[in-house]
Amino acid sequence: MGCGGSTERKNKEDAHLTAGVLPRQKISIRVGADVKIHDKASNKIIFVFGGPGSKKGRFIENLVNMFEVELISAEEIIVKTLSKKLPEGEYLDKTFAVQEMVKEKPVLLSLNWVFREINKILDSNQNKVYLIDIMPNLKFLLRNENYLKDLAYDMATFEERYPVSFALNLSMPPDKVVKKKPKSPAKQSGNQKGPPSKAKSDEADSSRTQRRAVMYDTCTKPFLEYFQNSERLVNVDMSSGLMELIWDTVADFFGNMAFSHVRVINSVILFSFDEQEYNRVDLERYGMRSIGLQSCVDDPQAPVEKLLKSLCTIINTSEKNTCAFSVDLTGTAITKDSADKFEKRAVVFIDVEKCTLDKYIKYQNKGVPCTDEFKGVLSGDNVVCLFPMDTSTELCRRIALCLAECRAH
Repeated sequence: MGCGGSTERKNKEDAHLTAGVLPRQKISIRVGADVKIHDKASNKIIFVFGGPGSKKGRFIENLVNMFEVELISAEEIIVKTLSKKLPEGEYLDKTFAVQEMVKEKPVLLSLNWVFREINKILDSNQNKVYLIDIMPNLKFLLRNENYLKDLAYDMATFEERYPVSFALNLSMPPDKVVKKKPKSPAKQSGNQKGPPSKAKSDEADSSRTQRRAVMYDTCTKPFLEYFQNSERLVNVDMSSGLMELIWDTVADFFGNMAFSHVRVINSVILFSFDEQEYNRVDLERYGMRSIGLQSCVDDPQAPVEKLLKSLCTIINTSEKNTCAFSVDLTGTAITKDSADKFEKRAVVFIDVEKCTLDKYIKYQNKGVPCTDEFKGVLSGDNVVCLFPMDTSTELCRRIALCLAECRAH
């Protein structure tokens, strides 16, 4: 499906309010005229770009978790494959060893060679959607001039076999890489000596990050021009730093492109074990979807793992913009005494914090604020599970871990 001419899209102002009255800031996304999904291709290919400060890793993780897409990382391919060429022996840091090898023999690394390795993956897995992170972030790889020597030819050769639907660029100009300004260090008296101040260290880190951002920007420019010239570039402005709003815009774009939505991510799940607890929260104020688990399953007294698996299915099939859920466990086998009813023991330690609902959900409408404190557990896919304070910590962990495991399958 096409997206019309190259336009600047703005996400709609919705009911979310940052302070109860202010509308959400608009996020810019520019979509090329020929951005579309190649339905006849055996695999659907999307390139993704984003330098330091763009939160590319987080966005890739979100896309992989929310939609039916898989990631191919050129950087991982390079390090993993070239490390096999190292002389036999133990290496404390294989990445450093590969770096030294590439310095001695720059010809080992080329875009054409990386594409051949990617083709092996694509050939063995048909009818999938792939995000290809083609531009390595490691400094020694960015400095390798041989990598992009024949970019136009290498891209054209690759696309003869696997046409690229479009390229997603998470645009963060190097001069806008956000870094906190280091505080001025307190003056030392006399000739007092000591380690470098944290302020100077932060300043040096910021300078290095900006230099690497400039390097990445320079290296990706030919790729972006290649896709821009064919009107297949989707450019997302990341400079505002409003990552939640930017992610909503990107998720809406992928949804409009008819990508299969497989699960809800970045969500908050509030559990209650009786009607009194459930009624203490104004669901409309927080825009929460109500789930009475007892009425949603065939057997409310089924094993707790089975009930939580059913809950995952309900949540994952919700509208993609639904991120907050209030789950009433009344009348089910999941009670505050259920910690010992799980078949699998919780072997992974995760922190449990004390928090309020407003920490994780910006209220959408006027209503009664919830001042109660809850036990919060961060599960997989950035899912926060909240429980009444008198819920045992062990039960909180077991429910959160079970949900994470169910959502991963």
